[in-house]
Amino acid sequence: MSEIKLEAQLRKKGEKLKKDYIPAVLYGPNIENQILAIKLIEFEKAYRSAGYSSLVTLVIDGKETKTLIKDLQVDPVRDHVMHVDFYGVDMDKKVVVSIPLKFIDESPAVREKGGFLVRSKESVTVECLPGRLVPAIEVDQAKLVEFKDAIKLEDLDLAEGMKLVSKTNDVVIIAKAPRKALKGEEKKEEKKSGAVSEKKKEEKKDDKK
Repeated sequence: MSEIKLEAQLRKKGEKLKKDYIPAVLYGPNIENQILAIKLIEFEKAYRSAGYSSLVTLVIDGKETKTLIKDLQVDPVRDHVMHVDFYGVDMDKKVVVSIPLKFIDESPAVREKGGFLVRSKESVTVECLPGRLVPAIEVDQAKLVEFKDAIKLEDLDLAEGMKLVSKTNDVVIIAKAPRKALKGEEKKEEKKSGAVSEKKKEEKKDDKK
């Protein structure tokens, strides 16, 4: 992935913003807090590429700082960004970040057998050096061939040096049989259990004799 750069301007507290600019702040270890102004259209472009899980290189007065977008304030009425928090990272220290999952390919259990997929997670939290971060982690649905096939956390293909924070091996996605087939299985089980009950009744009658 190519480097994502974003120009930012230093500003004083209370200073009026230029048209089409939004306020921002930069903070982090060994970084003095800085109040910034960034062009909204340029930020939106950077955010579409980086999200919360990829590095953004802030360029302030010609000086570059590696950052992560830490938080956004969004106008609920007009649905546009009002303020941004940038976290300056130390490239030699690990960070903990939530990375979205990208579901790719088609499941044979769905395509060929009419099943459906149930997703339990849309993102995972990982720990790694900032340089190892990725925009998304791919989940290959082509591995779901049969009903009840599942992809769990330990099955995810993580980048080198990346470690899951979760200690549990939760299901990420599972293939399930179509609802008609499920109902059919339930009826079979009911008939089977009914037959077993009748057999037990007959055995009890024979014992009494």
